[in-house]
Amino acid sequence: MLPDAADLMKRIASHDVGPGVLELGVFKGKLLAVAAALFAGPVVGVDAMWNGLNNPLESADIEDVKKLIRNNVAKLAPGVNIEIVVSDTTLLTPNDISPLSANGFGFISVDAGHDPDPVVHDLGLATELLAPGGVIFLDDGFNSACPGVGEGMFRFLSEDRRLKAFATGYNKTLFTDSESHSLWLSRAYEWVRSGEEPMFERTRAQISANIAARWAPTLCGSEIVPFV
Repeated sequence: MLPDAADLMKRIASHDVGPGVLELGVFKGKLLAVAAALFAGPVVGVDAMWNGLNNPLESADIEDVKKLIRNNVAKLAPGVNIEIVVSDTTLLTPNDISPLSANGFGFISVDAGHDPDPVVHDLGLATELLAPGGVIFLDDGFNSACPGVGEGMFRFLSEDRRLKAFATGYNKTLFTDSESHSLWLSRAYEWVRSGEEPMFERTRAQISANIAARWAPTLCGSEIVPFV
């Protein structure tokens, strides 16, 4: 995860998104660790634990990966308990995950399968589990190395209008529920106006150029803040 993406997570956490963290596709747990340190409530990670494409790890190796994830989380969020679900995300329904956080999840990271069908499924799953006003982080939506993610993202957005993007940047696309889009868009603009880090200076310059051109970027009809 890029450091600037972690800074965006900190900005999100400065607002009340509701309790609960969910990550679909945990890998080594580094993003999950940042999220566990920033957000309140249950912390749940889902990963298929594969050693290569569709090749599941042996039981002993799965336990080693779980230990690695827990250790990484403990470095940033000591004392926080996490629930690790070993499953292909495409086999899960909302009913499989919702008992782990009674009020949904305020922050969800989607970073599991990188082909179109899994991305469509995972965004649908995340949408069902998202708490009102919560935020979804989609990884690799505009990454040319894995175009299937972008294909799945655009397919989902063309079929389901419950999510709207409000920002892009640092290999992440940020979504919220359609009712909360204007709120998060205004918050993102405020981060740019008030932030002193280089990431915000660069973005201010880009937005100034956009304003001079009387143009604002959109994603599937929703205005976004383009963090650069």
